[in-house]
Amino acid sequence: MNKDGWKYSKKRLSKHEFCAAIINPKKVICICGKKVKLNRKWDEDYLNRHANGNGCKRKIGQQTILCFFNTTNFDESGDISSEEEYNSDICDNMDDDDIITVDSNDNNNNDLDDILSSEDENIQLTIKNTRKRIPCPGLRSQKIRYYIERTPAQVGGTRRIEIIGKELFPSLFSDKFTRKKLNTSQKRKLNRQIFSEAEWKIDREGYCVRAKNCNGEYINDNLCIECKQLKSNTKLDNRIRAKKPDKKNLKFTPNWYFENDKLKKHLRNSDLATIWNIIKDKDTTKDSNLWITIANKGLNGAFDNVDTFKGLCAVMCQVINRKEEGKEMRNLQYSEEFTNFLIVLGTVSPRALELFRQNLVGRSIQNIRKLRANSSDTLINPDLCFENVARFKRFLDKINYKGPIAAMSDNTKLKPSLRYSSRLGCIIGSILSNEETKIQEYNDIPRIINSIKDKKAIANYVRVYILQIPLPKFLPVIIALIPNNGKDSADNIANIHKKLILEIAPQLNISILSIGSDGAAAEFGAQSIILNTKTDKKVEIIDKTLNINFNCPVFSNIGPVLRIQDPKHVKKTARNVVMSGARVLTFGKHIACFEHFLKLVNLPNSVLYNGDVIKLDRQDDGAAYRSFCHQNLAQCLNGKEIKEGYEGELVDSYLNREICPIERMRMCMMAYFFLRLWHFHIDTMAHKYPHYISVRENFMATQSYSIFSSLSESMMILIKAHREYYSEFPLIPWMHGSEACEHVFGIARQICTDFDFAELLQMVSKISHYFKSTKTDNISIEREKSVRDGYIFDYNKGNLTEDIISNLTRWPSDSEISRAIRQSRQLACELAEHLNMLMPDNLPIENLQPIVIIEMDNDPEISVSFFEDSNEEEFELNEINSFSQAISKASNEISSRQIVNYIENDDDINNINEYCAQINLLNQNIATSITSVSNIEYTGNDGLNYDFLIKQREKHEAYNSRPILRKLRTSNFQNSNSENSIQPNKASHIVAYFANNNDRDQNFIKQRENRWKHNHQKIAMSLANHNNEKSQQLYSGKRNAIPYISNIENANINEDFPLMQNHFIFCFYGEKICVGQVLALYYENYSNHSFNTKPVTKIDDISKVTLKVFLPINSNLFTQYTPEECNIFTHRNPSNIIFHILSDDVTINDQFLTLSNLAKDYYSYFKRNDVISLILNSN
Repeated sequence: MNKDGWKYSKKRLSKHEFCAAIINPKKVICICGKKVKLNRKWDEDYLNRHANGNGCKRKIGQQTILCFFNTTNFDESGDISSEEEYNSDICDNMDDDDIITVDSNDNNNNDLDDILSSEDENIQLTIKNTRKRIPCPGLRSQKIRYYIERTPAQVGGTRRIEIIGKELFPSLFSDKFTRKKLNTSQKRKLNRQIFSEAEWKIDREGYCVRAKNCNGEYINDNLCIECKQLKSNTKLDNRIRAKKPDKKNLKFTPNWYFENDKLKKHLRNSDLATIWNIIKDKDTTKDSNLWITIANKGLNGAFDNVDTFKGLCAVMCQVINRKEEGKEMRNLQYSEEFTNFLIVLGTVSPRALELFRQNLVGRSIQNIRKLRANSSDTLINPDLCFENVARFKRFLDKINYKGPIAAMSDNTKLKPSLRYSSRLGCIIGSILSNEETKIQEYNDIPRIINSIKDKKAIANYVRVYILQIPLPKFLPVIIALIPNNGKDSADNIANIHKKLILEIAPQLNISILSIGSDGAAAEFGAQSIILNTKTDKKVEIIDKTLNINFNCPVFSNIGPVLRIQDPKHVKKTARNVVMSGARVLTFGKHIACFEHFLKLVNLPNSVLYNGDVIKLDRQDDGAAYRSFCHQNLAQCLNGKEIKEGYEGELVDSYLNREICPIERMRMCMMAYFFLRLWHFHIDTMAHKYPHYISVRENFMATQSYSIFSSLSESMMILIKAHREYYSEFPLIPWMHGSEACEHVFGIARQICTDFDFAELLQMVSKISHYFKSTKTDNISIEREKSVRDGYIFDYNKGNLTEDIISNLTRWPSDSEISRAIRQSRQLACELAEHLNMLMPDNLPIENLQPIVIIEMDNDPEISVSFFEDSNEEEFELNEINSFSQAISKASNEISSRQIVNYIENDDDINNINEYCAQINLLNQNIATSITSVSNIEYTGNDGLNYDFLIKQREKHEAYNSRPILRKLRTSNFQNSNSENSIQPNKASHIVAYFANNNDRDQNFIKQRENRWKHNHQKIAMSLANHNNEKSQQLYSGKRNAIPYISNIENANINEDFPLMQNHFIFCFYGEKICVGQVLALYYENYSNHSFNTKPVTKIDDISKVTLKVFLPINSNLFTQYTPEECNIFTHRNPSNIIFHILSDDVTINDQFLTLSNLAKDYYSYFKRNDVISLILNSN
């Protein structure tokens, strides 16, 4: 007996013949492996009962592994500290070294409501007037159930474990608390303190919360006293209020929270316990840990959407089973998703597929080729012929589609090559017809080849012609591949359109609604030829008071046919117009130029990437999207610098997927009228101030203007044509254009980066099979994120809900269209008036009809990267060079939408059913009409309503399939490269430039000599000689002498006094000497105007300069405004710069500028009549 008189002790119990291990004073493990709860501390009575009963297996010889190891450390004295002696059934399910899990109270909200008692679900007993002791049910309600499901804790109401631990063991935890530093005795001490502070415990088996000291019984209809007091506990109320975390956040819960879970009683099975211990042991190096983890993740649904991986696992299991059974590996069952992955991988790289198959498992390349050979997608005749279009018609009939069809074409570059086609029996790869290159005998080959060479008829471009059902999920169909030399005229392209519209489509009753292109000059001209075709009937929108006359022809058995420029190309054109170094866009008192974007990208919260402005890719859809998003507009308006958002509204009237047709009309017509008001302003100013302003330098390029005007007109006609001919079909403007053609080219170049015509023709079936293999929605993975995304193909993504379809079929009446047009003009006038642009006196703009003549703009464009990137319009990828790259390529492309042709075999029945279901959904929709057009205004009492403009842009914003705005700040480009460092892109461009330049003596540092430089040098020398001569008269005693002016020969721009932004210069326009403020400087960089950010020490280094001109009023007074209250901004070469003056000698007060000191004296000389005559004669 110990010193306390108690005969039972830990030492005695540990020596018991049936005791394998001691968990705590009231729980042991029998030698059979079963845990036994004792009735009193260290009392072996219940252990003896268990060992002598039928439940113990010690008699059959099964003993726990604990019998062979000394797993229990105990004090030989048998004394147990009083700190360890606490009574709690919580420890019944805990190991000896576990710590009680705590739901600590961090919320000090004391606004207690009756959340517990109001929803109390305590069972009301029917026993009356009895003293029988009945088990206490604890606190239970629906919210308590949620609380129990939410928390893994055992007790609550105490402080956080780390706080208690640091308080008990300050020497162990000077910084961060960790359970690993505690031994068993210390953990028991910590448990005692936790339990002493706890106010309630969580009963998971009973789905209730009990007071810590609940005795488990109550009398009559009352809870036990402790639980009844717990009902008004503020801490418990606050914990119950906490929201249940998302499942995705469960992984952040520490594993030790679950160690005391009563699930462990199910782990008494030795096999399950082994699995559990392997999973818990993160430091193990056994392979079994990997497979158990994979199995656990799979059972929890981690691979539910990864059907390719599941297909691989299934085939691997088949292979292993057959190896064990000694069977051959024939007729393995492949899942559809895994087969699709193998097809994509084999298409990208046959070698990669073979390596994958040899090291894992999969179909052979021969097997995949056999699958591809069974399809009927091959384009037998690449010309635009009846059979190719008839195949598309058969598909329309199969799905019972009678709606509009979008036609489109585009050109891409080919590798020049001639091949013999056994299928066609002729030489292909030339621009000659198949009949001209037909081979009857071998002797015909040299004759035909020589003829092709003599005529320079080897094709280096190919035009793809596509038909598209303008509905999501429907795939574009290639109907022709036409080789050419890249010099097709508008008439040649128009003849292709006419063959389809006038000869083939009417016989098949195919309703071609639009002809799309990317806005190239020849393609635009071909569209105009079709649009001007004379027919008996037309779809028209006419408003004579506004000079509106939009129309398109209606062809028999086809319907209306209109032209549409690709909206994404237009958006990129709009971005590039502002970024151009060849012109500066002028609006009354404001300009829009490259510098504004440069300032925006350097803002800490800018949504633009550096690559959107610096070293920009002109074909980057993501950069164009970011340039016109509402967040960027908000930053523009906050800076009060860029005042134009019309281009974004125009393009997004096509790319937004939810707004109704009348709203699209208002968006595009507002842009239409603003363009014309802007053109009127520039044209008027150019006539009044011809020496300062010109349409060429202060307005967008003629080709861009034509494209924007055409896009506005097309939207109006598209909506009216839909209303009159296809009212039951929703308006899907984003699927008209030429994006599908770009998608075809992109896929072809993923398969082969540089192909000739024969290779492209052979790839048609491969491309078709490739995309049919990527059609399933459950195989989805996006391309790797990149700052320069290039082309983003999402025209065929997304779904049309019933609400969206209903909104897209709300057709406006003619009166509502007329009202929307007039309202759009009013909005455009409000914006133009805010920008101080000149307005026409009458309502119509007489001299501004839509332009259809395209002029090629050969002006060099800006490149702040100091070189011009390649701007090919094809989407190209680097050639696959390694197996790992091929695997990554196949995985990254597995989610793309399928394109090309529809096959007609039985394998397509699922696709047909899907298409039919979508058509049925459209047939259930009933087209509606709007009753009124809401009135909106851009201006208020305080001027332009910026908040309203931003909200409108947000509402009208284009659809994008994934987030592409910048969220994290990147380093400033100006500090990214030191002055002396070599920039790889710039160096590569210089190497390429001189590699293609035969002039070996040319110095790359010195800019190419231009005619203006010679003229400026001639004027400067004449002025210097004149000034020198006149200044000598002072010493001869003659009157009206002037002081000597130094550095006239270099316009006073040198290393001692370099020219910088915001400096002032004297410049001449006609017969006037004006003062110009430098707004931007550009230098010529191999045929491109690059924005300059450094001081300029030589005037010859400047190619373009943007000036704000101050007009002379009298001898020493200048104004920045014209009589029309507009500023004059010029953008031209610096040939008219006379002299660089000190900024300290210039004073600007309100709208006036005055000169003082030397600048005043110098101006007195330069404004002399003889000096002006000298300048004019020398120019």
